[in-house]
Parts: sequence; structure tokens; C-alpha cells
Amino acid sequence: MANGDMELQATEFRAVDAYVTGKMRSTRIPGLAVAIVRGDSVVFMKRYGRADPSGRPVTLETPFMIGSITKPFTALAVMQLVEGGRIELDAPVRRYIPWFRVAGAEASERITVRQLLTMTSGLPQSYETQLWTADDSDAIERTVRHMATAELSQNRDGGTANFQSAIFFDPDARVGVYIAANVVNALDTFSSPHGASPLDGTTVRAMAHVVLNMVTNQPLPDEGRGHERLTLAFNLVILILTAALIALLWRTPRRYVQLQRYGAASPSSLARRGGLAAAAYLALPAVVAYLACCVAPWQVIAMFQSRS
Repeated sequence: MANGDMELQATEFRAVDAYVTGKMRSTRIPGLAVAIVRGDSVVFMKRYGRADPSGRPVTLETPFMIGSITKPFTALAVMQLVEGGRIELDAPVRRYIPWFRVAGAEASERITVRQLLTMTSGLPQSYETQLWTADDSDAIERTVRHMATAELSQNRDGGTANFQSAIFFDPDARVGVYIAANVVNALDTFSSPHGASPLDGTTVRAMAHVVLNMVTNQPLPDEGRGHERLTLAFNLVILILTAALIALLWRTPRRYVQLQRYGAASPSSLARRGGLAAAAYLALPAVVAYLACCVAPWQVIAMFQSRS
């Protein structure tokens, strides 16, 4: 490698290091690992922060949740079968899995292997968390059969692209970036790039995309509303609710005395006012409890949070 190339690479990696360090600090990520591959070589690999609450540092052996990294692994395995002549990319999936179906016979026949690999089949995100955690020998087939009632989201390619992973490739530059972290935060998911679904582009995925563009000299992607602003907004809501509770509790005895003077006060009115104050403060926890019990995407976020 020429000296000029080495100097450019060192400059790129200093920028990557500064970006990752700053992002970890602002998003409160305890620990992560970054790897950059160029051609056939790993050109950058670094570990940051703590592996777990004990304070152990992240190492090359630190395990992380694999998550959506299974998607490029699966695509690689399928492409090896394609090169071996055992699978055709544009063949319908039912040629290889005859019992595969979604809602609608015509849609079931139309979905191809290529559409599955490029995430354009139109299959929706599955929020059945028991399918995500099962590890028995029948888990994969059970998950595929669960799609039998799935309604497809259509576009000209057969579906709306729906890809989520913390590994990014630029095939023209022959560069790949992988970032693994030991935290998935609810606020991270809501700082997704504009136009994404709640589970797309979480902080780690957005970071991988940014790093790829940094080392390939591409424009940096939009990282959305930003974790910092969302955290600030969340803290402000808590502060406002707390201030409202204090004000209500402080005014209640004085208001009760005033009402007594006019003969309009009673224990029930005092209890009612106390109840209103408590309701104002408990409104946010109640909403969070509802999300945790009834909203499937939030349950997925909570599952990742508990396993990180």
C-alpha cells in the first residue's frame, strides 16, 4: 500500500474512532465493537467500553446478540447454492418449499427467492416474540408457517423493502462495516432515519451506515431526530409532570381552606383533588404499561432491552 493510501486510511480511521466514541457517549452505549473489511482484509477492528455490569472490557471474544446479522449470512449461503446450480434466484419460493404460503394464493405463487433475499417480497415485520426466542429444531419451519395469514405490502418489485441489520456493504468499493453493541434502547429506535419503521435504523444500525459512508467518501445518511433531543424531550416531560404534581399537592390544602370558608369543602372534594394530582403524575407510567402489554413493537423493544 502506498504511503498516501496509508495516510488517508489513518485519517479515515481517526474520524471513525472519534465518531464512534462520541456516539457512545451521547447515546449511553456501555460497550461495542467495530470491524471494517476492505477487499479480503480486516483493515480496522476496535473494541470500546464495558462488556457487562461487572466492568469487564469488551474483547474480541465478547459475545453480542447476532440479531439481523443472520440475514447476510443466510444470503451468502443461498448464493453459494445458486453458484452451485441448486437454486435459481428468480424461481418461486414454492419450488423449494411447496407448503409456503401467505394470505392469497396468487401472492404465494409470485414470491421469488431473489425477493426474499432483497427484502422486497412484501412480507411484514413479525412481532410474535415467541418466534424470535424459540431455538428448537422446528423453530424455523414454525416461523415460516406463521406467515400463512400475512398480507403483503406491494410495490413494483413485489413488496416494500424492509431490511434491518448492523452490517453494511458497498460492493463497488468492496468495503463492509459491522458494529455490535450490548444495548438496544427504546429511545434508540425512535431516533431512526426519517421514513423508517420504529424498528428500522436503531442507533447501532445508523452508526454502521454512517461509518460505511465515512470510509467510502459518501454523503453521510440522515440519522433522524437524534437520540439527544429525544432524551431531552423525555426528561422534560418527566420534569413537567413532577412540577405539576408538586404544584397540585402544594395548592390542595390552601384551596381546601378557601373552600371551607365558603362552605363548599368536604373530605370527598379533597380526596378528588388528591386523586387528580396522582392521576396527572401516573399518566406517563400508565401509557408505558399499556405499550408494554398491548403494543407488539414495544414488546420487541423490551425483549431486546432485557437481553442486551
